[in-house]
Amino acid sequence: LQILSNQKTYGLWGLYTIPAVDSDLLVRKDIVLTAAARDLIERGYLPVFRAAGLGEGKILEDALSKGPFDLEPEGRHEKLADALAKILSPAIAKRERSFYHYRLVQGGPKGEETKWQPRFAEMAEEVLKPRTDFDHQALTSLIRAAGRRNEDQALKHHLENIRDLEALLVTMGNLFGFLQRRDGATLKSVRETLKGTWGTGLSFLKPAAVEEMRPELARVYADPDAGARLVRLAEALHGGDYAGSVDLLLEHNSFVMKTRHNSQPWVHVEGDALAVRYRDDSQVELQKPRQLATAWRSSFYLNPLKAVSDQLRAP
Repeated sequence: LQILSNQKTYGLWGLYTIPAVDSDLLVRKDIVLTAAARDLIERGYLPVFRAAGLGEGKILEDALSKGPFDLEPEGRHEKLADALAKILSPAIAKRERSFYHYRLVQGGPKGEETKWQPRFAEMAEEVLKPRTDFDHQALTSLIRAAGRRNEDQALKHHLENIRDLEALLVTMGNLFGFLQRRDGATLKSVRETLKGTWGTGLSFLKPAAVEEMRPELARVYADPDAGARLVRLAEALHGGDYAGSVDLLLEHNSFVMKTRHNSQPWVHVEGDALAVRYRDDSQVELQKPRQLATAWRSSFYLNPLKAVSDQLRAP
């Protein structure tokens, strides 16, 4: 319940408002509806409240903006519940379909400016099967599709960057989860296990591609050393330098935790052994290289984009 006690503090507020702003649903400065979003509500939703004898739906506004509100859908709030059921029906009205497809799938006005999201959404609808999850295979299919058109080469390069960065992130996550389960293990035994599972190096990793992304990685972390560290980590894993890989990964964890209210790292080295402060028992053992090479863990917002696109396709 703590995470729900203050949505602004714990990030849930931003989880909704930032995409809403980017999708032209909210005005960033005042966090109020854009003209287009207000028009959808006034033309599509308020008439439902009026038809139910609820006026402009002020009872719903009061429920959301004031103190505790006990909703009685089978009692005094039956009309309100019926109106909400109609508005939130799984059936998507024609007006809603075009409105949300433009703003969520195509990216709205921002998408028109950059061109990337509308073209990606178009390719996804042409190439990928509806009602299927987006995964590494789907990404590979779109990279191939983009490679067939000269005008899509820049988009193809962006998708390849996603593929190559994901390969590193998945490997880092698997390695760190493995280290979290090795409290007290000597560094020598850890290196031997890594070599036994991953061999002489992870050839599917592309250090040159990560190097190309280094300025962007540094910008995301607001630290130039962080971007350079990920490049070195990709090189170490690719070349089978598992001693260096462990050192760099623990250094990165220390950096990340320090940025979080100056917290302590989850795993560190004491003498010649690992000391684990926080163990995540959901982590699995080391995966085989072939599994890591085609894994898909970070959605990069592509999974929800395809899911929304599938829902908004004409029946």
